[in-house]
Amino acid sequence: MAMILIKCYAIAAVFLVTAQLLPGVHIKNFWMTTLIAVALSIVNSIVAALLFVPSLPVNILVLRMFALLGMNAVMVLLATIFPYFAVDSFWWSMLLAWIVVLVKICTP
Repeated sequence: MAMILIKCYAIAAVFLVTAQLLPGVHIKNFWMTTLIAVALSIVNSIVAALLFVPSLPVNILVLRMFALLGMNAVMVLLATIFPYFAVDSFWWSMLLAWIVVLVKICTP
C-alpha cells in the first residue's frame, strides 16, 4: 500500500513540475495534482486493462511502445474531465505521458 502511495505522490509531483515547465499543461494546485494522480492510477488500471486486448496486434508490432505511451497519453486526456486540469493537445499529453512513464520506471 505504501508503494502505491509513493507512486501516486511521485506522479503528482511530476504533474506539478510539468505544469510549471510545459506551456500546454495547466493545473491549479498540488491537491488537484494529487487527486488527478490517484484518479489516473485508478483509470489506468481499469481502462488500460480493457484496451489491452484490442490493442494487442499494435503492441506486438511496435514492441509495447504503444501500451507505454499511447495508452498513457489517452489516459492523461481522460483525466482532463477534472475542472482544474487541462492539456492543450494530444501532443502535450504524449509528452506528459513520456515523463510519467519515466517516473513510473524510476520509482520503486
